[in-house]
Amino acid sequence: MDRHSIFQREQQFGCKLIDNRRAFNHRVLAGGALGKYKIRAYIIHCYRKTPAASVKLLIRKLQRCGIYATVVKCIHYKNEWLKRDGTPSTTFKKLYQNKYLNANAEMTGVEHAIAMSHKLALEKFHSQNTHKYGMILEDDVILRKKFAQKLDDMLTAIKTHKTKRVREFGIFYLWNSNAASTRSKLKRVIQTPEIYEETTDHNAGGVAYMVTKKFAKKEMDRALPIQDPSDVHNGYVAYRRHRESMAFLTIRMELNNETRTCKRKLPQISRGKWYDHPCITSPLVQTNWYEDTTSHSEVADDFKLKQWEHFKLLKQKDLVPAKYRRLRPKK
Repeated sequence: MDRHSIFQREQQFGCKLIDNRRAFNHRVLAGGALGKYKIRAYIIHCYRKTPAASVKLLIRKLQRCGIYATVVKCIHYKNEWLKRDGTPSTTFKKLYQNKYLNANAEMTGVEHAIAMSHKLALEKFHSQNTHKYGMILEDDVILRKKFAQKLDDMLTAIKTHKTKRVREFGIFYLWNSNAASTRSKLKRVIQTPEIYEETTDHNAGGVAYMVTKKFAKKEMDRALPIQDPSDVHNGYVAYRRHRESMAFLTIRMELNNETRTCKRKLPQISRGKWYDHPCITSPLVQTNWYEDTTSHSEVADDFKLKQWEHFKLLKQKDLVPAKYRRLRPKK
């Protein structure tokens, strides 16, 4: 990409682009406030909706904080798993035949693709041994001011906590949508800075969260078949499996300054709910959430996998594509 095209892209997206050859700056990374924690970020990039320039900007900000970032391309359901006529592709048939997906799960194809993308990000973190924490981010995440300083204070408080369950936490939610309305049941485990623990089944969403090596190892041992959406799996299935040995920590969400303005734009049914919309904010990250009628209609028109009855007649197993094959735990 020449200088002229770079300038045009910068004007279009309103941010500075970084050259791929200089994308990883070791000096910047070593001087970051969070470099001592050995965190590796995995950005799930939906390349058909989010411009690459915004993802590069996020990578650049993470590097300044001392966090090395890896981009994980999300699985595009319609393009990768369906043919043009709407019938299942060969890739999807192989995933089904090899029991990567559960056709009886109450999930749409889009939810299966999102869950698979999060599993691939978790597998990438599990397969390397140089980093202690994994940070999984969706590509519409925006880092708030003093992100590095606030997260540094939180991780320091967690590392020095007297309880082993808190020190060796499973998940630390950097954004909590409170979709299961469990905000009143949070238990404060650290006073300053404010850090809470989920005490019951919950749904915090999958916008931004951190995981430990211990949690990743246990999850990858039982990664397949996929039976639940990623946020439901973390808050219900994984929580019930590991809550005795590790804590599920979260920050406390707050209503932002534009609450009255943005609430007027929401449907009447969601105005009174504490849910994943622009009216709530995290002290660490903010999501560039917006009402996307196209994606909503796609989900509404999608059909459940268990309705594909002809798949149950397929018995021949074949080798699945390499990027999915990595999910199989090593024996």
